Amino acid sequence: MTKQLSMCLVLVVLLALPLAAQQPRLAELDAVIQAELEQTKTPGAVVAIVQGDKIVYNKGFGFANIESKQPVTPDMLFRIGSMTKMYTAATLLTLAEEGKIDLHAPIGKYLSGLPPRLSAVTAHQLLTHTAGLMDRVSLVGTHDDVKLGEAVQSYQDSLFFSEPGDVFSYQNPAWSLAGYLSEKLAGEFYSKAMENRILKPLGMKQTTIHPTIAMTYPMSVGHIGNPDSPAQVMRPIEDNSRDWPAGFLFSNTTDLARFAMAFMNGGRLDGKQVLSEKIIAQMSKPYVPMQSQIEDGFYGYGLMSLKQRGVELVEHGGTMAGFASDFVMAPAQRVAVIVLANRRFHLMKTVDKALEVMLPFTPKPPTPKPLDVTASECDEYVGVYAQNMAKIEIVKEGNGLVLKQGGTIPLTKIGKDTFTAVFPGFTEPLRVAFVRGNDGKVKYFHVRLRAYKRQ
Repeated sequence: MTKQLSMCLVLVVLLALPLAAQQPRLAELDAVIQAELEQTKTPGAVVAIVQGDKIVYNKGFGFANIESKQPVTPDMLFRIGSMTKMYTAATLLTLAEEGKIDLHAPIGKYLSGLPPRLSAVTAHQLLTHTAGLMDRVSLVGTHDDVKLGEAVQSYQDSLFFSEPGDVFSYQNPAWSLAGYLSEKLAGEFYSKAMENRILKPLGMKQTTIHPTIAMTYPMSVGHIGNPDSPAQVMRPIEDNSRDWPAGFLFSNTTDLARFAMAFMNGGRLDGKQVLSEKIIAQMSKPYVPMQSQIEDGFYGYGLMSLKQRGVELVEHGGTMAGFASDFVMAPAQRVAVIVLANRRFHLMKTVDKALEVMLPFTPKPPTPKPLDVTASECDEYVGVYAQNMAKIEIVKEGNGLVLKQGGTIPLTKIGKDTFTAVFPGFTEPLRVAFVRGNDGKVKYFHVRLRAYKRQ
């Protein structure tokens, strides 16, 4: 054996050591996944882990259809919900890179027929959820590409609930607008622009927005039902092309992994530059703070950024009736975790375990100690907060506060203007917050990434 060959073999062994050392913990991950599926009564899921330019773990669990007992396989398509926003953002950013749109110019410069206030918002505000629009989405409707433009042209200034730039608040109509901008600037339907500019270059061969194409591939159905009841197959499947850019993609872990590999490798994949470094930087830049759900989180263009246990992460999740998805990347470590589930429960214990296996996490911080709410704070917080037709009432109960919206959910104070609450469909408490205006008075209640304005 030559000295050069010996050195090569040593290098191969050294490179393989990290993954080999992780194998026992990956076996632990299997157990966590199975337990969380049982806990949430989720019929099936696919979990994938990317390291560098390889998929090092990609497994299906449970059933794709609770009635037929068809097993989940890693190549199966799932609805990925709002994870679609990553691809809508990337599509529009390719057009900005070509000089076809200034992201900080009023969109009325590029779209005619919009009402005055809507014409004045910018693509930057659309892509960062700061345009001031109410959140709404039509989940059942048409499947025709042409209907996206018709829907956007019907938007009125009554869609606003706050001033543009005033507060981050998740707003799906903004993404329909962003998708329609891509359509007009590219000179082809949104679905085709995304396919030609993002999906095809990345080799995401089975990812599609069209349900009639998705159904030609192995595909999981969605499941619904009361959180405490067995899952049931959802019929009919949700689809509405009027809101496709906000969250209707079908994809699988193999295709999503290709996006992760390119994103974490400066846009290079299979030896080619398929996504520009500028677009990657724009998507992950922390533009605006997200006041709820994620501690010290920021929103970029279709991606959220945060620091978890000493590691910088960028991520996005998605939900639709019958599905939940999570996509988390640690760019510095070139590690990504992808979890697709066929019931509307985010498998956060699974996500956290997979990240723990792969990343140099610091020890878990202690759970924040509950703090007392003073009488003066109660006076500041209690009241009715609303967005569109949805209302939330904050009420004093005993020595604390509760959130009333259908049911009653206790709020636990953990910091200034910051609380936690346990919501149906989540296995861990979520952060909520009261947001103050420039005058120092409470102006919004922020929950599940959405701002509700004080009435």
